[in-house]
Amino acid sequence: MCSRAPPQLIEPLDRLTTIEPGPQRLTQLNGDGTVETVEPTMVGVVLFGVAWAALSDFVALHTADSELTMVIGLFLTLPVLFLTAAFFPRPELPGWLRAVSRANPAAYVIEAARNVMNFGNDWAALARTGGILAATLIVMLAAATAAFRHVTR
Repeated sequence: MCSRAPPQLIEPLDRLTTIEPGPQRLTQLNGDGTVETVEPTMVGVVLFGVAWAALSDFVALHTADSELTMVIGLFLTLPVLFLTAAFFPRPELPGWLRAVSRANPAAYVIEAARNVMNFGNDWAALARTGGILAATLIVMLAAATAAFRHVTR
């Protein structure tokens, strides 16, 4: 969705994130006057959140201990976050970290959000991120469902 914004809005603020009146949509006003929506990024965040919750359920069903589940979750969360390009662009990462980042679904969510906020919607990159997250979600939900069936037998 693109529309033109008056130049007096663009000069003082290069980027502005607002909530539009009417149907609530999170938007971004770009320097060239176009308005980009960031719903695709939010969809990616939700997909990753559900996949992460399924992984947590899988661990909880196998350990049957809430404290151990929380400890394992913390030990997984930090490496997943820090082994992404969240703090440095992927080309600037060391080779081994770049390889790990390519296999980390969180890296795709972070890069998609960064690209939408900085450059606008790149539908090819968003589709690739959506595909990777959908595959991750399918694997995690299948594992959690199998663990639930195993525990309830």
